[in-house]
Amino acid sequence: MTKHKVTVIIPTYNRAELLDSSLSSVLQQERRPEQVIVVDDGCTDNTVKTAGRLLTEYGYSLPDGKIIQLDKNMGKAAAINHGLMEADGDLIWLWDDDDLAAPDRLSLMVPLFEADDTNRLGLVHTHAEWVEPSGQVIDWLPEDTPIKEVLRANMRGNIFFTISCLWRAEILLLLADLESHFSAATFPMDTNLERAQDYDFWMRLSWAMLRGGYHCQLFPHKTVTARNHRGPRGWGHGLAFEDIPRKTVECEQRIFEKLAKSLASDKGIMYGDIFPGFNSSTVIKQQAHAEMAFAFAKRGLWFEAVNNLRKL
Repeated sequence: MTKHKVTVIIPTYNRAELLDSSLSSVLQQERRPEQVIVVDDGCTDNTVKTAGRLLTEYGYSLPDGKIIQLDKNMGKAAAINHGLMEADGDLIWLWDDDDLAAPDRLSLMVPLFEADDTNRLGLVHTHAEWVEPSGQVIDWLPEDTPIKEVLRANMRGNIFFTISCLWRAEILLLLADLESHFSAATFPMDTNLERAQDYDFWMRLSWAMLRGGYHCQLFPHKTVTARNHRGPRGWGHGLAFEDIPRKTVECEQRIFEKLAKSLASDKGIMYGDIFPGFNSSTVIKQQAHAEMAFAFAKRGLWFEAVNNLRKL
């Protein structure tokens, strides 16, 4: 008998056709998730009908199978936040409405948490693959990075593929305490970001795991397939496929603007969180400022980059 309860949260907007196969791949798991929450982000298509049919077909009813209907389209971040407020599970799986999960995903991942007698395994992530509109398959093969090195690795780019992750819900409470705020509208996903919300989220959740003494683990097995279709994205699907790279760059810039403010204060993510030994080693301090200068310059934040270079 498992000691863990898994909640799957699926935000969706006007993708009933894709949701059918995506949600089915969740409901067909060999190790059944205890709770599945579909968040209808103001849909105008057959999303509710599709989700309701599938939940009923696979034997889910309230509160284990739930459809949250938002009054209007609020964006993916807000939809996830509302779903998290209704989650009963101690393990969270954030899922997309257009991707596919391998049937053995949960049967492979949950036992890793069950075998953790210390209860300090905070997150498990896996390998994955992207299928491009052309049919090309691109592998996502991250390295197993110790928690003390995760923030530093994330300066170069997100190392956690959201749909591949399974993580402890209790870490959100620690993050809320560290950030000293909590509301369904703005926490934990930043609703002001139209793209790269997950990048911002994993940076902050990794920080909370580090501060709370949790660790993370890579399970080197492909458990998810992301379908990179040409459909629109963003708030109200107002972002055309070809505009996604531009908007992602803009949002990453805002993420690093927030990080710069945090580094300048003593209340958020600090240099010592990103670079262990920062406060005790001149060499590490110089490496830190050089790396952060590059990270800021990569996002077009030249003032912040120069500030770090001046500290070398």
